Amino acid sequence: MPSKESYDQVVVGRGSSALQFLYAAFRGSQNKFSSTSTLVVGKSDRWQKKAGFTEKHASHAMGQTAAMLRLGDEVPTQVPATPQFVQSRDFVKQSNELLKKIEQERGQALEFYDGEVTKIKGKVPDYTVELTGSKPIKAKQVIVACGLGTPTKLPVLGEKVKNKDRLRSKPILYEEIVDAERYVLTEGVEGKKVLIYGGSATASWAAAHAYLYKPSALIWMCRQGATQVNTDGNPIDRNSEVINRALKENIIYQGEIKEVEVIDPPLSQTARLKVTFDRLDKQVYGGNDFVFDQIVYATGSSITADGGPGGILSEEIRKELEPRWDNNYRYGTDSHNRVVTAYATKDGGLWVIGAAVHHFTNWEAVNVFQQSLDGKMVNALAGKYSKAWEILPRGGKPPEGIAILTSTINAVTGYNWRSGPKGERDAARFNWTKADRREIFQFLAEIYGVDIPLSVREKLVDQIVAERTKTHVGLRKSQIEAIFRSIDGAQPVSPRPDGSAPERVMFAGGGRPAPNFPVRSSTRIDLAKLKLGQNPTVYSDDAKSPHEYLEKQFGN
Repeated sequence: MPSKESYDQVVVGRGSSALQFLYAAFRGSQNKFSSTSTLVVGKSDRWQKKAGFTEKHASHAMGQTAAMLRLGDEVPTQVPATPQFVQSRDFVKQSNELLKKIEQERGQALEFYDGEVTKIKGKVPDYTVELTGSKPIKAKQVIVACGLGTPTKLPVLGEKVKNKDRLRSKPILYEEIVDAERYVLTEGVEGKKVLIYGGSATASWAAAHAYLYKPSALIWMCRQGATQVNTDGNPIDRNSEVINRALKENIIYQGEIKEVEVIDPPLSQTARLKVTFDRLDKQVYGGNDFVFDQIVYATGSSITADGGPGGILSEEIRKELEPRWDNNYRYGTDSHNRVVTAYATKDGGLWVIGAAVHHFTNWEAVNVFQQSLDGKMVNALAGKYSKAWEILPRGGKPPEGIAILTSTINAVTGYNWRSGPKGERDAARFNWTKADRREIFQFLAEIYGVDIPLSVREKLVDQIVAERTKTHVGLRKSQIEAIFRSIDGAQPVSPRPDGSAPERVMFAGGGRPAPNFPVRSSTRIDLAKLKLGQNPTVYSDDAKSPHEYLEKQFGN
């Protein structure tokens, strides 16, 4: 039960988005997120549930490497030659350590409630947040960080199931029709006939889970068959093992579910779900009909369903939401490269951040602005969000979205690698794998000052991002050094062990050090005086980018 009736701020969610916000907002430059009393509402996310699941598959290989999955502080991480995926248990351990750090820093100003938000009403500064197991509370500001939403159930798996009343309302051993995320977090039953429906990474996870329980029959079906499974279901090859096994056993089908009928009384222990398929690329065990014990579906998420980030908002709030853009050049140097980083009400009282932003971008034409926008316009807005991963390695592309949500949340809060609680700059903590363009540019400015000319610094940022996007998991140390050597004037010596700038830097034409080339003392640029990362209006009127502003202030 919440200890108070009102709070400065309520954060909805307990997963990666909420954690990153709680950390970044406290350390970032945007005072609008400051709070002396914050209530965090939500249940454990799927990774926490999986890590605590006491069965033979208590962990799961997540779709990104450690450098991209890191929440909170950035730390130097060696990039492997081939992907080495983080196990969910290790990610949860790191997340729990970050949570302890957040609690220590914020102290009594931070409170948690293990419940769910059912509805958010009102407007700033008087929002009403309705909760399960508690009376409503008041909030001056609300941050919605509760993920993608409720799993989407196709009508043929929901209200259109024939004899639906025969489904077990309280299954004895297992749910007969269940979404994949829930399925992988429950104990399976051996020897059953299982249908996996969907071609996503979550469907691949469900197929691996099904194999653990030695099914008597297993079919994996999606609209585009093996092609979809090998692309959508296998981001940077992390699900290759289960997909290759399914291909070898010839159980992946292209097709759709046409009809589902419950054919036996509720107490029957035999398979009861008769499924009729459509558009099959091959026959299923000799025909288009088959009877299953269990149907597991992975068909995306619904943002407007009960409990989803859109479903908990009142209609008045949904109509007021508008996209918020990255105006601080984290992803590009001109307005064409702006990224949708969040959705917020016009007064800034309610924010939708993190994983839900992508869904809101696709949903906004009908449900947010209530405007008649054609498909091209909707796709263009969705593309503005996708630019967040266009500067990352290939493994950063959705659905592997944790790197994207940390990046966009950092952009919203004004947090970057150098902005600690006291504004300290720690050069030892830098992540070449997912740092955005601004962070790389500032890193070079902090460490090398004017010893690397600003025009050269800009070339370095461009080249590092360009080369990084060609990789699966990021640049290795040797690759980064090669980029420095290849660019004229960009041959700095290493910083001191304490992270401060070297006293002197040698550079020469072609990037090769010349032993007798005259050197000069390094000049430290105090970026705090420039207020970079806070508001683009701090640049002079004739400067179109922070790069130009620095150039005008300090020259080469």
